[in-house]
Amino acid sequence: MSDKKKITVTILDHDYSVVTDDEPNHVYQVARLVDENMRSTQRISSKMSLMQIAVLASMNIADEYIRIKKERDELRLRLENPQYDLKSTRDELNGLMKAFDDRNTMYSAMMDEIETLVNNVRSEELNRDIIKDRMEYLNLELQLRDDEKQLTDEEVKELDEKVKDEQSKKSNQAALENFMEKLEN
Repeated sequence: MSDKKKITVTILDHDYSVVTDDEPNHVYQVARLVDENMRSTQRISSKMSLMQIAVLASMNIADEYIRIKKERDELRLRLENPQYDLKSTRDELNGLMKAFDDRNTMYSAMMDEIETLVNNVRSEELNRDIIKDRMEYLNLELQLRDDEKQLTDEEVKELDEKVKDEQSKKSNQAALENFMEKLEN
């Protein structure tokens, strides 16, 4: 009887506990492949959450990939054992090797797509950061201009008051001069 083990793996920045009797290395390999394929696979279904789709689809792909590899290794061992029919074993091995190569090709294409998606996300994040920085700069510039406008408005108000005072003084002086002139006459 094999012992069940609880193994914690990280997939797309989320930790998952897996209870299994598989070797830890196998589970870690599966999780790593899932993590790498997650973004590519998440576009498959719109009914389930993106996380569910990504985890389930990626786990299936990674598990299938590792099992085909294991079966290929077992067939190689059988090929070396004379009790098996050599031709049928070779045919079976060749079929599995072709399936493995096909899966490997698919895996490589998916990895390329993931790399492209990651690069696109990084580019979008960089553009978003640039736009955010530009908006912060423009907000600061707008605040500076508002402050300058407020100072200018205050200066205009002070000058208006000075002009009114001067006009009032001139008006009072003219009235005083008129009054003095009348007194002299």
